[in-house]
Amino acid sequence: MSRLCALVVGVTGVVGRALARDLRARADWEVIGVSRQPPADSAHRVIGVDLADPIDCRKKLGALSNITHILYCARAPHTMTVKEPIEENVGMLRNVIDALEGAAGRLTHVHIVQGSKVYGSELGRTRRRRRKRIRGWLRTTGITRRKTCCRREPENAGRGA
Repeated sequence: MSRLCALVVGVTGVVGRALARDLRARADWEVIGVSRQPPADSAHRVIGVDLADPIDCRKKLGALSNITHILYCARAPHTMTVKEPIEENVGMLRNVIDALEGAAGRLTHVHIVQGSKVYGSELGRTRRRRRKRIRGWLRTTGITRRKTCCRREPENAGRGA
């Protein structure tokens, strides 16, 4: 059986670091990390990439042909006192997928992973009386776009062909 290869995007964060550590402990996994600023010491290869820059993503990730899984743990930098920059986060994810799309012929799974800093966490504790407020907030942010950002429409969709 050939080895699986995980591209852990956001590998220096709490969730990404834990995923990489756990996968490295398994004999059938290879781990490649992606981070804005790679650490000087790492037990696996880490590539420094500006995820907001599609050219940088293609240049640095476009040759990774052995990737079987993308574990996406990255977030756009921002303070917790402002609304999550959803469009920027979606763009970063799209840049990674687009960079790997032609090269990673073994890619079988893309998983978006999040820790405790979920969308809406800046609204405070989620008690029952706040659920309605949070659901309304999620609808106004367009959060569903993050789930569907990578679906591909046929080139001629909606053109009668």
